[in-house]
Amino acid sequence: MKNRLFIINESSDSKVIGREYPQFEIFDPLVEDGLDILSRNKGREVKNDIEIFNLKLPIKSKITDILSCSLGAGGDFIISKKVFSILGDFNCSSVQFFPVSFRHKDQIYSDFFYVHFIYAFEKFLNFKESTYDEYFI
Repeated sequence: MKNRLFIINESSDSKVIGREYPQFEIFDPLVEDGLDILSRNKGREVKNDIEIFNLKLPIKSKITDILSCSLGAGGDFIISKKVFSILGDFNCSSVQFFPVSFRHKDQIYSDFFYVHFIYAFEKFLNFKESTYDEYFI
């Protein structure tokens, strides 16, 4: 049986994402939220529900469907509700999704999700026998 593998990457092109990369900053460094829990659980499943709300997208950044976020565990990023609904059609068993809200230009956005990877699937992939397709959203 042929398996399909999709690769999703955030952009670093300033024409697409704006002039800030990585795109997110901590809004208030004195406030702890779920991002701290994710940072302590890099590559491992998080067992409890968490809230991520202490983020700020700088003014020079643009809101896109996939946003880079180097503040949590390595390789994690933030996706729009649109990308979340597309991924819902697939078995993403090595990934956890957490609701996230962030500030950008005096507005709060809350229809985004933090993608937290559980590093368990790489050992099952046969990279030499795999073929790759790129899809741009």
